Amino acid sequence: DNMITVADEYPDCGFLMVNEKIEGVENIYSIDFRTSEAGFLGGIAAADVAEQNGSDTIGFIGGMDEKIAIQEYFIGYIEGAKYYNPEINIVYNYVGSWGDPDKGRTQALAQYNDSGAAVIFACAGGSGNGVHQAASEVGRFVLGVDNDQSVGYSEQPEIQKAFITSCMKRMDNSIYNAIHKFLEDGTLPFGKNEILGLSEDVVGIVENDLYN
Repeated sequence: DNMITVADEYPDCGFLMVNEKIEGVENIYSIDFRTSEAGFLGGIAAADVAEQNGSDTIGFIGGMDEKIAIQEYFIGYIEGAKYYNPEINIVYNYVGSWGDPDKGRTQALAQYNDSGAAVIFACAGGSGNGVHQAASEVGRFVLGVDNDQSVGYSEQPEIQKAFITSCMKRMDNSIYNAIHKFLEDGTLPFGKNEILGLSEDVVGIVENDLYN
């Protein structure tokens, strides 16, 4: 709402909105992400690691079941895992909060210990920190979300090594590509919202030493 207000005040200036849908404002170009495509790759990775560890179960823990991006991550995760192993089981919970790591940890421990999940995709904001902790406690694995979350545990290697990868929105590439397009073409498709994904290299998974 704030950007729309400012865009109206400065009609001769172009605006770029990233990770939020705005359509029909003639001087705003907005970009959103096909998070399902990142989730699909994460699902393949999770199913592969589960198979390597003799498990047929993976998990998902979301923050709140209210965000389309979270739902798309989850759907892509299911589809990727089923693509790799059609017989895989997927258990899931929603914390009901983006900031309750204790509940996230409790739900993760139940998935790991009671349901036998080998990997959990933590898509839960600050609540996901509890999932990361639980993975390290039981010697299982976790997927991060939006960025390379393993980097945040550089001083906690016992948690860091639980990450197999993270499903990412590539904010860096999306902004760079928009600037490049503007400089090349002299304009952007203002007034439109574009949903970009793997083919534009703006979603993906982390491929680092932990992934390898």
